[in-house]
Amino acid sequence: TFFPGLLMLLIVYVMLTIIRDYRSNFASNIWKETGNGNNISVFTQTEIPSSIIVLVLMSLLVFVKRNVRALMINHFLIVLGFILSLCTTLLYMRHEISAFWWMTATGLGLYMGYVPFNCMLFERLIASFRYISTAGFMIYVADSFGYLGSNVVLLVKNFGSPNISYSDFFVKIILGVSTLGMMFTILASIYFRKKYQRYFSVTPNLGYA
Repeated sequence: TFFPGLLMLLIVYVMLTIIRDYRSNFASNIWKETGNGNNISVFTQTEIPSSIIVLVLMSLLVFVKRNVRALMINHFLIVLGFILSLCTTLLYMRHEISAFWWMTATGLGLYMGYVPFNCMLFERLIASFRYISTAGFMIYVADSFGYLGSNVVLLVKNFGSPNISYSDFFVKIILGVSTLGMMFTILASIYFRKKYQRYFSVTPNLGYA
């Protein structure tokens, strides 16, 4: 019933999982290449602020009672996360921000996109259309393809591009993934908005979710 929209969201989630996993797995390598390898506290300093901000943002969605509105806000947060990651990466490439702020901002941006997929986005989707289902299957499918994509990228990095530094490779995948991620997320939001309007025009007695 919702295959085109779910397919686009699945692609977005796969890309988010790829860069989230890469950043987590090789953060130590990236810090060493950017001259922060001896500062152990840098992990705490960059991750805690991002975690708190994302937690607050996700918590505030509880106050959005209308499900379709919350669904669109989830899409907006994902796009905003991609924009933040893309813009800060471009600034880092121009040497206008430090590696510390680059890693902090990309972490925040990635988790702004990644966290909504863990139940909240799919739950709001189900509630918006009042479709009898659970989020479990989609989360399982998304995670399966997400970690498959992550492993493929690791193979490409280690065997296909061994001479590229971890930080340069991270820059490249952020540029590509953020651009594609924004496009697919916006298209998915348009699809679900139009689907919602058509759905309730055919079944007006259901009211608005």
